[in-house]
Amino acid sequence: MYTQLVKQGRERMFWLILFFSGIVFIIFSFITRPYDGISKIHATPSWVGICTGLSILIFGIIIYLVDVKGKQSWFQIIRPAGTSTLTCYLYLICCIQFTVLYIFNIFILHVYFKVSNTL
Repeated sequence: MYTQLVKQGRERMFWLILFFSGIVFIIFSFITRPYDGISKIHATPSWVGICTGLSILIFGIIIYLVDVKGKQSWFQIIRPAGTSTLTCYLYLICCIQFTVLYIFNIFILHVYFKVSNTL
């Protein structure tokens, strides 16, 4: 939709749609909050509205920064996440496993073997 509206010279329409749809979702979430509350676990309408509204607004900010202002270099740090999602999942799993094993080993050395300096 963005590229089509830019080609037609109606870029302003895109920004209005994006902004107002994000605001509508956030207003919807505040209207429905008294009925179910805000709960991620129960996936209440207010939680979904807040997440959707904020995601739309942040998406618009990223589009503005990258396409309009040309700040692609700001996002180089997260580039691997967009190009190789499998690597991101594997990296996260490896970090968690390393952390858990490290803590477990420290615990075993200190408690079970009563070693005072491990490193």
